[in-house]
Amino acid sequence: MPVLHPRNLPAGALGVVALYLMWLAPDRIYGIDSGALGSGILLATAWLVIWLWWRVRDAAAEYASLGQQLAALGLFFSIAIGISFASRLHASGWTLDAAAADAWKLGRNVLLMLILWPISAAILRSLRRDDGIEDERDRAIAARASAHAYAVLAIALVALVVQLGFGGVAFQALATPFSIAHWLIGLLLLATVAEHLSATLQYRSQQP
Repeated sequence: MPVLHPRNLPAGALGVVALYLMWLAPDRIYGIDSGALGSGILLATAWLVIWLWWRVRDAAAEYASLGQQLAALGLFFSIAIGISFASRLHASGWTLDAAAADAWKLGRNVLLMLILWPISAAILRSLRRDDGIEDERDRAIAARASAHAYAVLAIALVALVVQLGFGGVAFQALATPFSIAHWLIGLLLLATVAEHLSATLQYRSQQP
């Protein structure tokens, strides 16, 4: 069951609209809080995806294993959170004030997506029932993906430390404790993307 099947397009379109409203749109649209509106649409999209999974769970099981589906789900959420997180930081000049409204909105939107992610994974596991038992291949792929994530995180941390030490006065002026905390969160998101991308590619390469 390809991801780009026509039945999946409405959910994809709603997801794009929700992410735009949560992260990139002006604060208010026609007097409505765009972040709250985007959050509502994202929740509705999550329920639509759950319903679609329920309708096509047998076909999905033939197309991909549970491990591959969880890896693809994690890749989607981690990329969505990472791009949105980076876009919001870029819009604020790569620095945040703990008392600023942007910081609260950033935390709210990230928290919502981090809640939806494990809930979606748990529902996917329940739909697969006994077919979702982890085997040696899953454990081997997970181990290699974790190793790739650690390598990406280590390289990114070294790059950040070097930049903090030699980035000049302009960069160091941005490096408030609150901003550095968000940069570290961004590096963790980057490592998470690398982990799920590695797992997804490994599953794809081993698919008959």
